[in-house]
Amino acid sequence: MKRGGKHFYPKLEHLKNRTEKMSRMAIRDETNPTLLARYRARRQYGNWRKQKEGRLKIATLFAEAKGKCKLCNKDMVLRFDGNHDSYDMATLDHVVPLSVTGEFDRNAEFQIVCQRCNVIKANKYEKNNS
Repeated sequence: MKRGGKHFYPKLEHLKNRTEKMSRMAIRDETNPTLLARYRARRQYGNWRKQKEGRLKIATLFAEAKGKCKLCNKDMVLRFDGNHDSYDMATLDHVVPLSVTGEFDRNAEFQIVCQRCNVIKANKYEKNNS
Protein backbone atom coordinates (compact mmCIF):
# COMPACT_ATOMS: atom_id res chain seq x y z
CA MET A 1 0.00 0.00 0.00
CA LYS A 2 1.34 3.44 -0.84
CA ARG A 3 0.49 6.68 0.85
CA GLY A 4 2.03 9.98 -0.19
CA GLY A 5 4.61 8.36 -2.46
CA LYS A 6 6.14 6.26 0.34
CA HIS A 7 5.39 2.73 1.44
CA PHE A 8 3.14 2.73 4.46
CA TYR A 9 2.90 -0.27 6.76
CA PRO A 10 0.01 0.34 9.16
CA LYS A 11 0.80 -2.67 11.38
CA LEU A 12 4.36 -1.49 11.93
CA GLU A 13 3.17 2.02 12.76
CA HIS A 14 0.63 0.55 15.18
CA LEU A 15 3.31 -1.51 16.95
CA LYS A 16 5.67 1.47 17.14
CA ASN A 17 2.94 3.66 18.65
CA ARG A 18 1.96 0.90 21.08
CA THR A 19 5.58 0.47 22.26
CA GLU A 20 5.99 4.21 22.78
CA LYS A 21 2.70 4.36 24.68
CA MET A 22 3.74 1.40 26.85
CA SER A 23 7.06 3.03 27.72
CA ARG A 24 5.31 6.29 28.68
CA MET A 25 2.85 4.35 30.84
CA ALA A 26 5.67 2.45 32.56
CA ILE A 27 7.47 5.67 33.40
CA ARG A 28 4.28 7.34 34.61
CA ASP A 29 2.81 4.40 36.53
CA GLU A 30 5.69 3.06 38.61
CA THR A 31 3.24 1.33 40.92
CA ASN A 32 2.26 -1.28 38.31
CA PRO A 33 4.88 -4.06 38.70
CA THR A 34 3.58 -6.17 35.79
CA LEU A 35 3.81 -3.31 33.32
CA LEU A 36 7.25 -2.33 34.58
CA ALA A 37 8.50 -5.93 34.31
CA ARG A 38 7.28 -6.18 30.71
CA TYR A 39 8.88 -2.83 29.86
CA ARG A 40 12.19 -3.89 31.44
CA ALA A 41 12.12 -7.21 29.57
CA ARG A 42 11.59 -5.42 26.23
CA ARG A 43 14.47 -3.02 26.99
CA GLN A 44 16.81 -5.86 28.01
CA TYR A 45 15.96 -7.77 24.83
CA GLY A 46 16.46 -4.69 22.65
CA ASN A 47 19.86 -3.98 24.18
CA TRP A 48 20.97 -7.64 23.97
CA ARG A 49 19.90 -7.90 20.33
CA LYS A 50 22.19 -4.98 19.40
CA GLN A 51 25.21 -6.41 21.22
CA LYS A 52 27.69 -8.89 19.74
CA GLU A 53 26.06 -11.90 21.43
CA GLY A 54 22.61 -11.05 20.05
CA ARG A 55 23.90 -10.37 16.54
CA LEU A 56 25.79 -13.66 16.60
CA LYS A 57 22.61 -15.49 17.64
CA ILE A 58 20.68 -13.87 14.76
CA ALA A 59 23.42 -14.73 12.24
CA THR A 60 23.62 -18.33 13.49
CA LEU A 61 19.87 -18.87 13.26
CA PHE A 62 19.84 -17.22 9.82
CA ALA A 63 22.54 -19.64 8.60
CA GLU A 64 20.72 -22.66 10.10
CA ALA A 65 17.50 -21.59 8.35
CA LYS A 66 19.44 -21.12 5.08
CA GLY A 67 17.98 -17.64 4.66
CA LYS A 68 14.37 -18.87 4.75
CA CYS A 69 11.61 -17.72 7.09
CA LYS A 70 10.59 -20.46 9.55
CA LEU A 71 6.89 -19.59 9.19
CA CYS A 72 6.34 -18.77 5.49
CA ASN A 73 9.52 -20.28 3.96
CA LYS A 74 10.28 -17.15 1.90
CA ASP A 75 13.80 -15.81 1.29
CA MET A 76 14.95 -13.18 3.78
CA VAL A 77 17.63 -10.48 3.93
CA LEU A 78 19.95 -10.22 6.94
CA ARG A 79 20.72 -6.59 7.85
CA PHE A 80 22.43 -5.00 10.82
CA ASP A 81 22.54 -1.41 9.52
CA GLY A 82 19.36 -0.26 11.27
CA ASN A 83 17.24 -0.01 8.10
CA HIS A 84 14.02 -1.82 9.04
CA ASP A 85 11.83 -0.80 6.09
CA SER A 86 11.70 -4.18 4.39
CA TYR A 87 9.17 -6.90 5.22
CA ASP A 88 11.70 -9.40 3.82
CA MET A 89 14.23 -8.56 6.53
CA ALA A 90 15.17 -11.33 8.97
CA THR A 91 14.04 -10.73 12.56
CA LEU A 92 14.50 -12.68 15.76
CA ASP A 93 11.25 -14.01 17.18
CA HIS A 94 10.62 -15.45 20.63
CA VAL A 95 8.81 -18.77 20.32
CA VAL A 96 7.29 -18.00 23.73
CA PRO A 97 6.57 -14.24 23.61
CA LEU A 98 7.97 -11.83 26.19
CA SER A 99 4.40 -10.87 27.06
CA VAL A 100 3.78 -14.46 28.21
CA THR A 101 6.99 -15.00 30.17
CA GLY A 102 7.31 -11.45 31.50
CA GLU A 103 11.11 -11.59 31.60
CA PHE A 104 13.97 -11.72 29.12
CA ASP A 105 16.06 -14.90 29.00
CA ARG A 106 19.15 -15.13 26.77
CA ASN A 107 18.65 -18.90 26.59
CA ALA A 108 15.02 -18.69 25.50
CA GLU A 109 13.91 -20.46 22.36
CA PHE A 110 14.20 -18.16 19.35
CA GLN A 111 13.38 -18.59 15.68
CA ILE A 112 14.34 -16.48 12.68
CA VAL A 113 11.36 -15.15 10.73
CA CYS A 114 10.70 -12.39 8.22
CA GLN A 115 9.40 -9.10 9.56
CA ARG A 116 5.98 -9.68 7.98
CA CYS A 117 5.48 -12.98 9.85
CA ASN A 118 6.79 -11.48 13.08
CA VAL A 119 4.25 -8.65 12.88
CA ILE A 120 1.43 -11.08 12.06
CA LYS A 121 2.43 -13.51 14.84
CA ALA A 122 2.67 -10.68 17.40
CA ASN A 123 2.34 -12.27 20.86
CA LYS A 124 0.40 -15.38 19.83
CA TYR A 125 1.55 -18.57 21.48
CA GLU A 126 0.13 -22.08 21.43
CA LYS A 127 1.31 -24.50 24.08
CA ASN A 128 2.21 -28.00 22.87
CA ASN A 129 0.52 -30.66 24.95
CA SER A 130 3.06 -33.34 24.03
